[in-house]
Amino acid sequence: MTGIRKRIATDIGFNRKDVSAVDFVQFQFCSCPAGFLAYRLAALSLYVGWLVADLLRCAKLSRISSFLFYLSNWVAITISAYLFCSFAIVLVWFIRSKRRDADNVDDTEDTYSEACVTPEEKVSGTAETHRNGLLPNANNILESKRNYLTVKWFHKLCWLTYELSFVGSCAVTAGYWGFSADESEAQIQFQFFKHGLGLILLLLDTGLCRYPCNIMHCIFGCLYGISYVIFTYILYVIAESHDPNHVVIPERMYWFLDWNQGAGAPVTLCFIMIPGTLLFQLVLYSSSRIRIYVHFRCANP
Repeated sequence: MTGIRKRIATDIGFNRKDVSAVDFVQFQFCSCPAGFLAYRLAALSLYVGWLVADLLRCAKLSRISSFLFYLSNWVAITISAYLFCSFAIVLVWFIRSKRRDADNVDDTEDTYSEACVTPEEKVSGTAETHRNGLLPNANNILESKRNYLTVKWFHKLCWLTYELSFVGSCAVTAGYWGFSADESEAQIQFQFFKHGLGLILLLLDTGLCRYPCNIMHCIFGCLYGISYVIFTYILYVIAESHDPNHVVIPERMYWFLDWNQGAGAPVTLCFIMIPGTLLFQLVLYSSSRIRIYVHFRCANP
């Protein structure tokens, strides 16, 4: 049983031997740190700019108090968190890389020896041994490189929000344009940004970036959706006792999620959410594998 639990924890967790910190700071098909940093900044600025515009629109229409009541806004916040996290990771990596490069070519008393010292040797403390002409400790250098490439908690946070954002944006986009869109709505272009921009950015990331994907992480998408259903029930209970006229809390969030009609529809939605989340996670996983395969074929014609 212990072995089974370890295997399950490994499969569901974020500790994968084929994933390193480099996967979060580079394009799939080229290594261009400045270009990748600019790309992450552009995506963050575009989406956060839209989110601020949406908040101002809600404030103008006196709907700011109900902003967090809708799943589309949950997904918007999740996408913003992912974009901010990914940009912060790339920015810190870029700054540290520049510092390492500057340290390597620093004009010291022994320029040749200094240039021969790798960043891993500097971190592991074997640089002085290298300058003295002695063989560095291979174990220390290997351990330093392992620490340098280790996936840390902020990489895992970016990984999680990336997958949740993709699954959530797929669900919101398909749900809105398939069941809730109103063609006569005056602000149809704004709704396109609200229920389409996030998915477009994530599809670009899936095709261009090296972000990993784990098919077993579909469980987090299911928990994300179920958490929202439970949240709507809590709002329903609060509204029944403190806001019967629905001044602040709407009577229902979506036509298919109406607690006034009983728990049948929400419970059914939770069961439908499981294969739906698995499908969207499978789309993300398949896209990632296709991207890796295309890169391999291009690198090895």
